[in-house]
Amino acid sequence: MGTMPITGAGTDLEADDSSAFDSGGLSVAPRHLTPAELAARWRVSPRTLERWRVNGTGPCWLKLCGRVVYREEDVDTFESEALHGPRGK
Repeated sequence: MGTMPITGAGTDLEADDSSAFDSGGLSVAPRHLTPAELAARWRVSPRTLERWRVNGTGPCWLKLCGRVVYREEDVDTFESEALHGPRGK
């Protein structure tokens, strides 16, 4: 695996491509959550997530094919950053 250059649109970066494959070498797509799935996970309404998107206060989101989705890794990061208590902030 290793790194591979990313080019195009004026970029010349290197990205680690190992996360795009499972241990058997098969491509693994990142997991996306719909607003309804994330709302159920956090026990908030989808409208709350919509308000957070408008205000820029919730987790990062994508708009793919006209639909809003959240990458699970971004949701996990958002939850980790919000952690309070002895092991948190």
